[in-house]
Amino acid sequence: MVGVSLCAGSSCQAAPQEFLYPVPVKGKYGFMDRSGQIVIQPRFDHVRLFSEGLAVVEIGDKQEYIDTNGNLMIPPTYEGAHSFSEGLAAFKVGQKWGYIDKAGRVAIEPRFGNQFGGAGPFSEGLAAVLFDGKMGYIDHSGRFTIEPQFGFAEEFSEGLAVVGMVVGENTAKDDFFGYVDKAGKVVVALQYAHAQPFHEGVAVVNVHRRGVKFYPELVIDRSGGQVVGAMDASIGDFHEGLAAIYLRESGDAGFIDKDGKQIILPKLRNMNDAQPSGFHEGLAAVSLPNGRIGYVNHKGDMVIGARFDIACPFMGARALVFEHNQVGYINEAGQYIWSTATKELPDNDEPGCFW
Repeated sequence: MVGVSLCAGSSCQAAPQEFLYPVPVKGKYGFMDRSGQIVIQPRFDHVRLFSEGLAVVEIGDKQEYIDTNGNLMIPPTYEGAHSFSEGLAAFKVGQKWGYIDKAGRVAIEPRFGNQFGGAGPFSEGLAAVLFDGKMGYIDHSGRFTIEPQFGFAEEFSEGLAVVGMVVGENTAKDDFFGYVDKAGKVVVALQYAHAQPFHEGVAVVNVHRRGVKFYPELVIDRSGGQVVGAMDASIGDFHEGLAAIYLRESGDAGFIDKDGKQIILPKLRNMNDAQPSGFHEGLAAVSLPNGRIGYVNHKGDMVIGARFDIACPFMGARALVFEHNQVGYINEAGQYIWSTATKELPDNDEPGCFW
């Protein structure tokens, strides 16, 4: 675990009544509430966001789970502790992964994956796991509901999951990706060079095309029908009806709707060699040509001035930002709720939305 991840799963979501924000103080992490008050004192080397009332924290090489009061709930008994989803969390013993419940009891014996991973979070009742070199899906009892048969498998989103047949790097064949339903039926054929999870009823895919530097991207619906035609652009996931686009030829970035209409014209700068962040809670972080970052609303109006070096998505009406040598959280008016010098970060953590 490196620092704290401010996003989990396929989107960033705040959990009302339990959401706490990681803060660095003198090289250690604690947690603050929405008012900026530190409610769990800084004593951890690394942390993750709270999920289902528990957070993974690390002291030295030991990982444990705490509740929102900072109380130890599950001691550092297991290796490779992951965040809870649907009441279960992946853990590692040796080179295999299983799942524990919130009492710290083994719910699914470790028999999946390898030393690098292979036991994904539960989503919509199923989790993608690696078994004997192939990916499949298990239910909460650990029983395979979709037998291991894929080279790649992501968590379910809106009833469908991205799966792929991945070909070795030393072959001339292409990898192919598509979508399956919870019964394991292929509902969108494995024909794409890359595929992203479904969001708001649509998904972004890359189509194979010879003689191009980048495979064109398009937007499909749940049947595989084309919603937005192939573009020579990088397209982000749809959030709040809009998706960020990055035009590869010009380097400009903007936002489109599900009809492919440019709602916010490509006049922004590419961020992080990908695209602007998606919309969360009505705001999206965007970068101007001068490199400074601010937040726009759905109309493209800059409602929080572009003054930041790094600006992360809003969660629970708070956003993590880095400005010059300062790190902190702002509200939707751009005012700091809490801030400190970046030198307060642990020595091995770099500024970013994923510490």
